[in-house]
Amino acid sequence: MPTVALPTMATYQHLQRDPNSRVLFANRITTMDDLYKVVGGNSAFIALDTEHVPVKNENNRILHQVGLTYLPAISAAMMLNAATSSRQRLKDFYNTYQLQSLTLNIELSNELQEDLICFRGNIPNRRPSRFGYEQQIHIDSLESTIIKFIQSCNNLNLNTDFVLVGFEMAAEWNYLLKNFPKAMLYFSSWIDLRDIGKDIASAKVLPGRVSILQTFGYFWKDIKGSNGNGSADNAGDDTVSTLAIANAFFKPENQDKLRSRVARQNRKKAGSLFLDENKTALSQAISTSEMKEKRRLRESKKAQRPDSDFESLGETFIGPC
Repeated sequence: MPTVALPTMATYQHLQRDPNSRVLFANRITTMDDLYKVVGGNSAFIALDTEHVPVKNENNRILHQVGLTYLPAISAAMMLNAATSSRQRLKDFYNTYQLQSLTLNIELSNELQEDLICFRGNIPNRRPSRFGYEQQIHIDSLESTIIKFIQSCNNLNLNTDFVLVGFEMAAEWNYLLKNFPKAMLYFSSWIDLRDIGKDIASAKVLPGRVSILQTFGYFWKDIKGSNGNGSADNAGDDTVSTLAIANAFFKPENQDKLRSRVARQNRKKAGSLFLDENKTALSQAISTSEMKEKRRLRESKKAQRPDSDFESLGETFIGPC
């Protein structure tokens, strides 16, 4: 079996130039205003998430799992006016919006399994998917299986525009380009929800996916799932929670929560920087004071030394007289 390695990450500059990715990559949705324009027409969302693990070294990674979740156009339109409760459940979100999910586990050769065990001590034991279907596939079937899933989502409306959705998508773009590039032909645009969150909060840095979901009322255990049958993340489940973030972004109260969360984070960071600066300034002041004191002592001893020598010489000279 060929190794699905990730020796280097494709840069966004490369994605802009590569003939397989440049058309889709150019159609990037980065603001909440543009997201509003997409929802309500023929646009449906397909969320993508990948899980990969290092083999032999941290720079050589293999694709271990791919998750896909489809949110129909009619359900996307519902997000504009749906009410929210103080405590959300991913299962309720999944059923209410008629999501369809698929988790693909990449089969690993015996050699790769041995390499994983040698490098990290074990093979990641991923939680089973709580949504949709899960299946084992050979890496050579990955692209065709993904395309088949996308095509199955288009059965009811051939005019559907598919929008690719993810959260912090550097790895996803890398695998799209290297392992299933033909899937890109099915998407009209793409959204990294971190861009939307930064636009809402006017922030350069945003909390992680789990923290944002907790801010919007989801329980940590509901987001991560049970560890009873596995402890590593499940890509399919993560795509469901990614679409839950997209849904939550449409609620003004959630936008306010995100702004407040980011503001608290910034104040905390500013406070830490202030303390660090004060500690640094204090350390510098103490160091400067100590240096001055040492210099004063040296100068004092130096000033006293000639007198002592003179007295000693005087006594030696006067003595014999």
